[in-house]
Amino acid sequence: MNISFLRRAGDFLQFALPAAGAYASYKREQWKGLKKWLKGTVITAAVTQGLKFAFNYTVLGRRPDGGSRSFPSGHTSSAFSGASLFSSAIEEELALSMLVYFLACTVGCSRIAAKRHHPRDVALGAAIGICGTYYSPFYQTIRDKGGKLIGSCSQLIDSYKQYCHRTTKEPIQVQAVLETREKLKQKLA
Repeated sequence: MNISFLRRAGDFLQFALPAAGAYASYKREQWKGLKKWLKGTVITAAVTQGLKFAFNYTVLGRRPDGGSRSFPSGHTSSAFSGASLFSSAIEEELALSMLVYFLACTVGCSRIAAKRHHPRDVALGAAIGICGTYYSPFYQTIRDKGGKLIGSCSQLIDSYKQYCHRTTKEPIQVQAVLETREKLKQKLA
């Protein structure tokens, strides 16, 4: 495969995948979905650029072609951020989710093939992209079986902490944890 074509494909997909994630988020939750997309994208970009700045003048910051600002891969974090958002919004379509993640992997491979990044840069970029969006408490929502929104993970954690403090003045006991878990199961059933 032509390296020039692969590099151009990676450059294109670093923007196309987040755009697809924004579109899917909007289709699922309208403006609320776009807000979540924006928060996830900002988190991903901030962490990626912060690490690039921190490691720019270290061994990790040196690119395979001799340039700087290698660690982590911004193209890859952007692509995996978009893939995670898209996959979360279309959770019923496994084949489509796999395709989007394959395209995100293509971006990472294009960066290695073009000698712009080391595999470690791409791996960390992928992890930042996924964690910055999919596992972010800003994006995760929990729905019951009918699709009704119950709340975000951070809201459930706060409710859980309040419940534990009401049931005991001592450190959290096993019984309180089990009772809360049963209540959450009943709410989701």
